Amino acid sequence: MWHWRYLAAAARDEFGEQRLVEALQQHRELPSRELLASVIDELRRFSSQEQHDDITLVIAKGK
Repeated sequence: MWHWRYLAAAARDEFGEQRLVEALQQHRELPSRELLASVIDELRRFSSQEQHDDITLVIAKGK
């Protein structure tokens, strides 16, 4: 389950679920804390606009 309150708008495009999944898959080998940071970095690189809302992500990995 994921909750995404902030959908970055860049050139009328949203970061969206597909980009989120791709970012998670690309960095899935990282520990949870680093995976979280990498996804947030991807979001910030995607949007050239200043962020005015919060970002909520929860990373849960199974063994």
